Amino acid sequence: MNQEPVSNQAPTYTLRGIRMFFLWFAASFLLIAVGFAVWNLYQILTFEKTEGTVASIGVFRTGGKTPSTIYDIWVGFRAGKYQIYTRGGKSIFYKPYDKGDKVVIYFDPQNPNDVFINSFGTIWFVPTLLFLIGIIPLFVVMPGKDDIKTIYKRLTL
Repeated sequence: MNQEPVSNQAPTYTLRGIRMFFLWFAASFLLIAVGFAVWNLYQILTFEKTEGTVASIGVFRTGGKTPSTIYDIWVGFRAGKYQIYTRGGKSIFYKPYDKGDKVVIYFDPQNPNDVFINSFGTIWFVPTLLFLIGIIPLFVVMPGKDDIKTIYKRLTL
């Protein structure tokens, strides 16, 4: 009995499924990163900018296998005729300011307790991290040199 070999298409479909998963994963993180960046830009454009003073810095140490130090930064600033003290942000692993340092802050005029310090960590860290998490899977699903040659041959036939 003469049997002809049958080509196995399962690996192609499996590879395509894995690529689609990584593309959806990447797209999700990239969209969330863009959302955070747009929200931060909106806050920068609509909040009032002023100078504040670091009033106090709380220090918290976490336990466990990888202990870390979290610095809770409180700032004081003048909003109209009121002097306000509120949380300006957090920093992990390093102490960015000392008590008494002058910092540029943004605050919501409608709710002066809604404040953030104008620094990379408080404005752009989360969008940048999400963007990088979204970009990495794109390198996983990029076709290799052999895949590009195969695609080129299919297109030129």
